[in-house]
Amino acid sequence: MQRFFKYCESFDIDYEIFPTEHDMTGDAGYSIMNHIISEGRVPSAIFCINDPIAMGAMQALLDAEIKVPEDVSIIGFNDVEACNFTIPTLSTVYAPSFEMGEIGASVLHHMITEDDIHYPRRI
Repeated sequence: MQRFFKYCESFDIDYEIFPTEHDMTGDAGYSIMNHIISEGRVPSAIFCINDPIAMGAMQALLDAEIKVPEDVSIIGFNDVEACNFTIPTLSTVYAPSFEMGEIGASVLHHMITEDDIHYPRRI
């Protein structure tokens, strides 16, 4: 998160975080986006914490006749298969969760069995 803030500040990009206490579901994304729309604070670009939130937010925008991506760009995170079936197709960031877990388990195993203390490591 800190890198995002630094990046925006270095390029003089305004940003706002819309925190939520909702579940990380499409319904939550829809609800949050409807709230943002009702306040008249629709940003030009949105990065969502996960794909279901992004899909719900995108549907709320479309229901409000706000064009995606012409009026508002939206991107999700995790690259779930359902992104391929939204209209328009949702752009998303691929996070290789299985591979990250596999590497984490391998590093932990190595630390335990080899008594290796050369951590942290950047992978």
